[in-house]
Amino acid sequence: MDPIDQFDHYAVPIGHDRTPYATYEDIRDWGVRENRQLAWSQKYGGFWVVFGYDAANDILQDHARFSNRYSTFPAKCR
Repeated sequence: MDPIDQFDHYAVPIGHDRTPYATYEDIRDWGVRENRQLAWSQKYGGFWVVFGYDAANDILQDHARFSNRYSTFPAKCR
């Protein structure tokens, strides 16, 4: 099962250490096992979740295709 399918970056579970790090480590570990660096979440109309260094580095340097110009936030987060 793809754990990213319903991933909600606004409601990340907080672990016993009072941080979300365990959740992010689980996502990263899943990506390593599945040999993936990107996944699609269906939440909020859909968005890409990037959890691989190479993919993140490529995206951060590609201003022509990746931008926050049209970023939106769900109503519950405003």
